Amino acid sequence: MWFAGDLPFGGVVVVPGSDTLLVVRPEDWEKFAVEREQADSGRVERAGRVRLAQRVR
Repeated sequence: MWFAGDLPFGGVVVVPGSDTLLVVRPEDWEKFAVEREQADSGRVERAGRVRLAQRVR
C-alpha cells in the first residue's frame, strides 16, 4: 500500500497491482488543525488544488 499526500490534509492510498485508489483525510480533523495552520503557503496551495484543504462533512 502507498500513501501520497500530506498527513494533516489527507491524500490518497494506492494498492499496487490493483485498480484501488482511496482518498483519505484525517478522521479527527481538529487533531491536525495546528499543523495545517503552521503549514507553509506551498503546502496549503497544493492541498487546496486537490481539494484537501478543508474539512468534508
